[in-house]
Amino acid sequence: MSENRVPENEAPENHDAIVVDAKLDETGGGCPVAHGRAAHPTQGGGNNQWWPNRLNLKILAKNPAVANPLGEDFDYA
Repeated sequence: MSENRVPENEAPENHDAIVVDAKLDETGGGCPVAHGRAAHPTQGGGNNQWWPNRLNLKILAKNPAVANPLGEDFDYA
């Protein structure tokens, strides 16, 4: 071990010199919050393009005879 090394449990004698010599980063340290305004919820595409163009509704129009539990002869009236 080096004899010049300060043990971890003891503070260095010239502690003030270390603090004074430390460089501060002047570019950082600003506010981390983005202060720009977010878009209003009514702006933008929303889901109006999603519903008619992406959802396949043809599967709902299929009514096979096997799916009818009452049979073809049943009269609803």
